[in-house]
Amino acid sequence: TNAPVGFTPQAVTDTAASGTSTTVLSSAFGGTSSTTGLYLSTVSGANTSSATLTPTTTVTGVFTTSPAAPTQPGGTSYDGGDTRLAAATQVNNQIFFANSVLVSGLDEIQWGIIDGSSGVLQHLGLISMSGLYLTYPSIAANADGTFVISFNGSGSTSVIGDYYAVCSSVTFTCQNPVEDYTSPSSANNYDLLGGNRNRWGDYSWTTVDPTNPADFWLFQEYAQTNLSWGTVITQVSTAVQQTVPEPGSVLLLGNGVLAFGLLRRRRPRPY
Repeated sequence: TNAPVGFTPQAVTDTAASGTSTTVLSSAFGGTSSTTGLYLSTVSGANTSSATLTPTTTVTGVFTTSPAAPTQPGGTSYDGGDTRLAAATQVNNQIFFANSVLVSGLDEIQWGIIDGSSGVLQHLGLISMSGLYLTYPSIAANADGTFVISFNGSGSTSVIGDYYAVCSSVTFTCQNPVEDYTSPSSANNYDLLGGNRNRWGDYSWTTVDPTNPADFWLFQEYAQTNLSWGTVITQVSTAVQQTVPEPGSVLLLGNGVLAFGLLRRRRPRPY
């Protein structure tokens, strides 16, 4: 059952944590299918036979509508997923999360910051792009108050591409998204399983460079051709921004984007 753990629980990454307990964030369900918010749970007694997972609170105030099936120039739709969380990370006492939600007919990226002690939602934001469906985000944050969200997007006139946005937990704003990789036009009719069960973008990750917290690394899936995928690795430097991002100040390093055909002809994972 979904309760009391929730749907697709994600361990909250906290590199400064220690001890035998950790926090888990997941989509909360109020019944068989309706999402009511997020569950913030605690694992206690890890690495012991008496380990327990206990929900501490339901985080309310978030968008809870699952994303729609995105479109592509070739006309084939793909599975936009649902309100599951792909990643959650904690810095000091702030928990950062991101997921995809349906807002005014288009999929947008919802991001939020939760107080790690009380479970209260401190801030909530949305990232949108005109005419594009945005899905499968991942998120990472550093101690300077900067966080980066990477995701994919497509539309009826836009081939699937990989994007990221640099945000600040000081100003609670995000810069305009940057497209760091565009799939070739030969991938504009991506089709594998038929209908809206096609999957694309859910093998992605964002992380802080452990040796330089001002740098973020993005690992994003992209479409090479129909039935063929690759991984693009992007290094994003936010050193010039410190804690207050300014438009146009993101540095995409000249040698910071690498594309690899690593995931050729594999079937996307099922639900």
